[in-house]
Amino acid sequence: MSHFTPGQNVGKYQTQDGEDILLRYLQWNDLEELQNYINKLSSENTFITFSGEQHTLEQEMEFLTNVFAMSEQENLVFLAAEYDQHIIGLCEVRRHLRNKKRELHVGTFGLTIAKTYRGKGIGEQLARTTLNTAQKTMSGLRLIQLQVYQPNVVAQKLYRKLGFRKVGTIPQGIYFRGKYVDSILMVRESNP
Repeated sequence: MSHFTPGQNVGKYQTQDGEDILLRYLQWNDLEELQNYINKLSSENTFITFSGEQHTLEQEMEFLTNVFAMSEQENLVFLAAEYDQHIIGLCEVRRHLRNKKRELHVGTFGLTIAKTYRGKGIGEQLARTTLNTAQKTMSGLRLIQLQVYQPNVVAQKLYRKLGFRKVGTIPQGIYFRGKYVDSILMVRESNP
């Protein structure tokens, strides 16, 4: 039986500034907020996959439908950080499904935080909550991996703090702001 309930609260966090941050699963009411969040993040052209592309409401609807389906099947934990009824961060652990049974024990980790909320510990709290939830709800998960841009030293420091370790580098694996930069591979092992 699935542990996923759309909109369910999974934690709270208070920043040093006294901001109360809610950590929860996404829900259908988040659709427009999700679109605004990802489009704003994409326009920053920061250390994420998106680099200026703008998503339509229909694209976000398809994305959210997929998030719900994968979460229901316990192949995904996708949490939002919310402040003042706005999404300010997203984090996920997504099970590898492409190689059938050979990689079901592997998940991919991703984390984003809105620009004005970075440096407040929200990313760490959201990441820890997502990783812990994934360990509890995604049976058989043994290894979580991520890729991080070499210039993103702040994220690398956070990932090491979360228990990830560097296992390799893809030289010039990412085209970022007009030049090729290395893509660093990191993993976090867990108990079966």
